[in-house]
Amino acid sequence: MRVFQINTVYGSGSTGHIVADLKHIMEDAGEECFVAFGRGRSEECYTSCVSNKADLYWHALFTRITDRTGLYSVHATKRMIGLIKKMRPDIIHLHNIHGYYLNIKMLFHFFKEYGRPVIWTFHDCWPFTGHCAYFEKYGKYELCNKWKKQCEKCDRISEYPKSLTDGSRKNYIHKKEVFTEYGNISIVTVSDWLKQRVNESFLAKFPVYTIYNGVDLNVFKQCDSEKLRIKYNLEKKKVVLGVANIWSGLKGLTDFIQLAGVLDNTEYQIVLLGVDEKVQKNIPYQILALPRTECVEELVEWYNTAEVHFNASRAETFGMTVIESLACGTPVVSYNICAMKEILDASCGYLVDKIGDVKEAARFIRKCNKPEMKPSCIARSVAFEKNMQYRKYMALYKMILEKSRG
Repeated sequence: MRVFQINTVYGSGSTGHIVADLKHIMEDAGEECFVAFGRGRSEECYTSCVSNKADLYWHALFTRITDRTGLYSVHATKRMIGLIKKMRPDIIHLHNIHGYYLNIKMLFHFFKEYGRPVIWTFHDCWPFTGHCAYFEKYGKYELCNKWKKQCEKCDRISEYPKSLTDGSRKNYIHKKEVFTEYGNISIVTVSDWLKQRVNESFLAKFPVYTIYNGVDLNVFKQCDSEKLRIKYNLEKKKVVLGVANIWSGLKGLTDFIQLAGVLDNTEYQIVLLGVDEKVQKNIPYQILALPRTECVEELVEWYNTAEVHFNASRAETFGMTVIESLACGTPVVSYNICAMKEILDASCGYLVDKIGDVKEAARFIRKCNKPEMKPSCIARSVAFEKNMQYRKYMALYKMILEKSRG
């Protein structure tokens, strides 16, 4: 069996790690897997970056001007198609095809010509909206449901993929036409919550399967975190941890700032990972704000240092940091959004029903008793073990191949 994966990145970020893990699991099983991606570098065999900085820059620039992301990158898409023709895979497995590196019309036209099965893993909602990857609105929390019928007059054009103009109506019509033209597509969602959204969209005609993201329990586990405590003078503090690649309102930055004024700072210390220089200027002194770490071992140490992980995000199709925290034995307090009900139960954390209710979140944080909850947290994470989840992809590949040949 030969599979060709496509994603924005490889080996970095959440989706990049998922793609790499799936490739390695396939290779360990004696199968062939090639990965093409839009930006970054990889020294691994059977991986290739199809774009370059100039391609990415011009695609991002034109998206900013026109709001028509996915309609540029002609040369990068030709390189992608050339690789597919060369490798002749039995299955093409898409992940994120947004990210300023592909022309979706060219790619899906080729799929129709090539005729092989396509599996498409949705990590966000971009494939069925006219603009955004997440349709939650920050501020007065509410969901935008225009995507169920027709996106237009989008009020989230300042969010990724950022634009100065509103092309949501044209984008929606174009995506609907392009993505539904080829019928041999199977969709995988990373949660049942996202599966329900897909079944309410114009993509409802395709079969949809849920396969959760997987956590590596050999990496995310209990460890000694005394060095971090000493380094940051946390020996007598209970750490409340927040983790994000990019901090914003949707990730709950404002909530953490409010939380710093609610929790007793002689007992608790809020630590935020992933803070860039721009955001750092707005962080109050009570919060320890640290840059993003690419060192997984350091991230694991922080999960172990924390008494509780607070997931203040408004938009999570899955919630990888929540699973990572549980695997390290650290309970989680989260807003009751999206897929959180599928991950958390009373044994390993608490769900705050009212989005933005920082006082209620603080009450649950105080209730978390890590020594008592640790065994339940670790036990809960086992259901999301990496190899177990990704073997489901192997089973899906084989099932779809049998159908296509039968």
